[in-house]
Amino acid sequence: METINEVLLIIPTKNEAPSIGAVLKAVPHKVEKIPVKILVIDAHSTDGTDQILEEKHVRIVPQQSRGGKGAAMIEASAMTTSEIICFVDGDDTYPVEDLPRLVRPILEGKADMVVGSRILGKREHGSISAANLIGNKLFNSMTNFALKSHITDMLSGFRAIRRESFERLFLSTSSFEIEAEITIEALAKDLRIVEIPINYRKRTGNPTKLDSLRDGYTILKVLVLVLLDTRPFLFFGIASGIIFIIGIYPAALVISEKISTGTIQHLPSAIFASMLWVLSAVVFVFGVISQLIVISRRRIEDLILRQKRRA
Repeated sequence: METINEVLLIIPTKNEAPSIGAVLKAVPHKVEKIPVKILVIDAHSTDGTDQILEEKHVRIVPQQSRGGKGAAMIEASAMTTSEIICFVDGDDTYPVEDLPRLVRPILEGKADMVVGSRILGKREHGSISAANLIGNKLFNSMTNFALKSHITDMLSGFRAIRRESFERLFLSTSSFEIEAEITIEALAKDLRIVEIPINYRKRTGNPTKLDSLRDGYTILKVLVLVLLDTRPFLFFGIASGIIFIIGIYPAALVISEKISTGTIQHLPSAIFASMLWVLSAVVFVFGVISQLIVISRRRIEDLILRQKRRA
């Protein structure tokens, strides 16, 4: 196993008084004899969460910049130098007692990031709504298709990652869609991702802050934008193919008319088909250029990373 001096567990909170105590109590003090440190970044809770944290003598820092879970996670990760960073929600739905299982693949050199999959494990009845479960599977399928991966729970809030790997990720979202962005960025950067099954519990205390429709739309938007940033040729290639196929019907109509009558009476159809096929070619070329730009950018990022390591 690697020599690691510290494992950091980051817990973003906002009004988690009914559950944060149980979460802190379940956190292991050590993982494979490596001390576990806890950092709670609180989005100005008003229900007494901060008082519970003070009683537990846990390091707590108020969220300084823009609000949102994603912003809190990014801020907190920049506050320490721990070699392994772990994330878990403060609502006691994830089995934080399984932290050793989560970190072990990284310590064994088998993974750069480990995700606790609720899909592979057991879920308490009512822990995930049907709408959220369907949305999760849809997002996983889109990501797996685009990036040729086999992720089962890209939205899991229980994960561990090497610091150097986390610093390679370009993260811009500030809310609950941060998990989707981390997963896609990690896949695009060819990080080794391992999923372990976890048991997911029903939330107790305060009602969930998630809104299926609003958050689903936000995650879908981020998913499309990040995939465009990582695999633009796939997106524009599909768009080009669809446009080309649409142009087949008017073109076939004109060709059939020319063969049967020797003239072209539906001139607008010929013009429309030509415009569609020209547009298809333009979109295809745009996809090729975009993909070349992405490849060049990744090469530059790799060169910068190598220079930093040498320095």
